Amino acid sequence: MRFILDIGVAIGFFTRLPMPSFFFKRAFSLSEGCWCWPLVGALIGGVVYGVMSLLLMLRLPVGIAVLAGLGVGIVLTGALHEDGFADFFDGLGVADRARALEVMKDSQVGSFGALALFFSFAWRAVALFELVRLGVGPLGALLMHVGARGLMTPLLLFS
Repeated sequence: MRFILDIGVAIGFFTRLPMPSFFFKRAFSLSEGCWCWPLVGALIGGVVYGVMSLLLMLRLPVGIAVLAGLGVGIVLTGALHEDGFADFFDGLGVADRARALEVMKDSQVGSFGALALFFSFAWRAVALFELVRLGVGPLGALLMHVGARGLMTPLLLFS
């Protein structure tokens, strides 16, 4: 039962997929279920893989397939990582530590955050575009999502 609860909580945290409320009725520690985070990455990456593969199979332009894949990934995750990324860079634009924390808590995106998001998205798009040219684009998208969650797992398990 713990196995199913860990997966449900991780899916509920890392995605915007609706999960039954019984997953969240008990006290839990998100880090205790970190073993399944790569599986959630595989779920998200699998959907992105499917979208990109379908669009490429239909002979749509590579750029359309890449942008659609990235967009689906962002919608599935609710832009969780993008939000934190933008907050981090907005905080870098402030010299005072207390003020930086205040800026990072603010829900508005500043110049540093907006530019960081632009370059992050552009870098991912170009990387996936090049991977498609090499014949492994959708697989690269799948591995990107597995790796993004999977790299956190050993840090939590062995710290």
